[in-house]
Amino acid sequence: MPFSDEDLERLQELAGLAELGSEIDDAMDRLPPGLGDAVALRVIDELPYAQVAHHLSITPQAARVRVSRALCTLRAAISNDRGTP
Repeated sequence: MPFSDEDLERLQELAGLAELGSEIDDAMDRLPPGLGDAVALRVIDELPYAQVAHHLSITPQAARVRVSRALCTLRAAISNDRGTP
């Protein structure tokens, strides 16, 4: 799922990471499709987990897990890119 500049700005704003724009963009591009789609639907599109689950044909619990994994993966990728633990 490609992300527009507006989508990425929204994600950055919500995560409090506006100063890390290019790093977030790169990290989002590296997420596996299932994780990238889940976090985009939940964070960028602001859909409730039930709707994220519906869009991805998974259970709401699986949607929560995917979003959580995506956010953890983004956090780790950005930390690694910046050389911080």
